[in-house]
Amino acid sequence: MPLESLAKAGNPGIIMICGVQGDFTKDIVTHPPKTVWTRELKFTGVGQASAMVNKGIRICTGTGIGAALSTCIQNPNWFLIWIGSDQEKTFGPTDSRKQGGRPDTMELLKATWASFGAEVIFITSNMQGNDEMMQGYREAGLHAFGTLWDF
Repeated sequence: MPLESLAKAGNPGIIMICGVQGDFTKDIVTHPPKTVWTRELKFTGVGQASAMVNKGIRICTGTGIGAALSTCIQNPNWFLIWIGSDQEKTFGPTDSRKQGGRPDTMELLKATWASFGAEVIFITSNMQGNDEMMQGYREAGLHAFGTLWDF
């Protein structure tokens, strides 16, 4: 169904467009929920928190690029690392040195942290990716903040 048909007056509910890249968005498209809950009280997000530091790294997986890109394109003091599968199929041509599987994010981040002079790392990933990266960054002594999984 074309998007313009969905937006016509009289259609109940909301329209949600998902870039099907990670586990979360694949599940929403494959098994559409009857309801989608949002927080009534909105908290300051990563975009606003990025203004509190001089230099940082945003690392995201899959469609987390939507949240991360707005910070990085508005401020040259933010370094973006985007990890995803089938990006060319989903988003178009991409420059990738790694085919199949996830790169060693700790090696990538340690090198970027040192060369870029970052003060903080903000992670936007699924729960498993977030947990794995946060554990590694803590062990390496890097200052990192990840996605809240309190819902």
